[in-house]
Amino acid sequence: MKGRIGAPWVLLALTALLSAACTPPIPSAPPLAPTETPAAYEPAPATGTHRPPPPAGGTPQAPPTATSMPTPAPPSPVPLVPLGEPPLYKGFWVVPPDSLDILLREVDWLKALGTNTLSFGPNYAPGPDGSLQPIAPDMEETVLRRIEAVHAVGLRVYLVLGFWTPEQIPTPAQAETLLSELEPLVLKWAALAEQHGVELFSPANEPDLFLEAANLSAWHQRLLPQIRARYGGLVLPKLASAVDMDYRGFDYIGLDIIGWRPREYVEADLETMLGYAQRDGVPGVILAEFGAMAEAEFPGEEILAVGEQKQAQMLETVFQVAQGKVAGYFVIAPIGRAWGVRGRPAEEVVASWFGGEAAHSPGESGWATIRGEAHYTGNKIGELSLALWESWPPAGPPLLAVRLSPETTDFSLDLPPGSYYLNFSLPTAAPGSPPAPGDPVFWCGPLQVSAGETITLQLALSDADTGAAVPQACPQSGP
Repeated sequence: MKGRIGAPWVLLALTALLSAACTPPIPSAPPLAPTETPAAYEPAPATGTHRPPPPAGGTPQAPPTATSMPTPAPPSPVPLVPLGEPPLYKGFWVVPPDSLDILLREVDWLKALGTNTLSFGPNYAPGPDGSLQPIAPDMEETVLRRIEAVHAVGLRVYLVLGFWTPEQIPTPAQAETLLSELEPLVLKWAALAEQHGVELFSPANEPDLFLEAANLSAWHQRLLPQIRARYGGLVLPKLASAVDMDYRGFDYIGLDIIGWRPREYVEADLETMLGYAQRDGVPGVILAEFGAMAEAEFPGEEILAVGEQKQAQMLETVFQVAQGKVAGYFVIAPIGRAWGVRGRPAEEVVASWFGGEAAHSPGESGWATIRGEAHYTGNKIGELSLALWESWPPAGPPLLAVRLSPETTDFSLDLPPGSYYLNFSLPTAAPGSPPAPGDPVFWCGPLQVSAGETITLQLALSDADTGAAVPQACPQSGP
């Protein structure tokens, strides 16, 4: 599935690109007092251990259900990776997170590439009253289920908390308030990360897009000891640019490099962050998210799309620059029309640097695409939702759920070949909640799709649609 990147996100991305040209020199570190040393990693006495690597080899297990989550194995120490050593973490930043459930069906492909870690996490956003709310009522349960599912197939987890979405971008003033509200959630998820054996943890996704460096330092340093008291894995800030802040006490610094960037800018950002790490006594840097948009998926994204060849070139450039200098890297994203590498030249680039093999030639992803438009013609207020099941009647959570914004009702879903039932609804309760009795609901299916096939749908929903005992045929509008 592809994630929607709306016009506000385009502006953020352009701001990040422009700032790359203005990377400041590394300032001289202030002298330490005689008794002061850079904060080192001090694990909490009860739980303080780094996470073990996933089991090697063996047959991948099926992802567990929400009611049959396995108990995490007891942790054992894992050393930090010295600079210049081969990267320990090779993985993907999974966007949108809802694509993870489908992605885990391709675990053999992920492992063949050389993947050993997946990055995702809980997402919050400002609610109707301005306070921070989960993007779906069952988000916590879903994220925990996905953590266990990733571990069950022998991969590591890098958990990152989100406090904004492309559709709900806060102002700097709002961001300070939201980050304050995020603090208890960070501590809650740090404890959950410990309980569920998460290997890496970032308290917030790219807060530097909204806050000044001084505020960033204060926020991270205030939280770090409290995170350590609850979580014994590796902790790193995840930042959109090479920010000069206080990194003392972290295990790594996480740097994102998003969008097409000339080689000299990549070199400048990475060298700047490596300098900060050396100055503050941090063992190293992880490229927490990097990639380029190959194809525009929604209106307004054309300015960011660089094409498949440039996408591959950008990844190759970052890998070359980072060789021997970072402890890990996370490519955005494994699948998806906009950012995905599967079935594109970028897949071969990733495989070569992850130490694996590409399973697909360019243009042959082996998946199908269901795309189209979904319109609501009624008068009720809510957020449109599109969900997919593989059976009728539906049982358990959907295989995939997509929230559609009021600005655009275009959708595009990458799926393994198979048969699917689609639910198009407008829940009038909380966003992401299931439809209540009387809410507009439209069912269609079964829709059979084959490898390489693209099906275009025109879905319409009115207040007269309240579900059906038998789903209708899905209305197709041509190739």
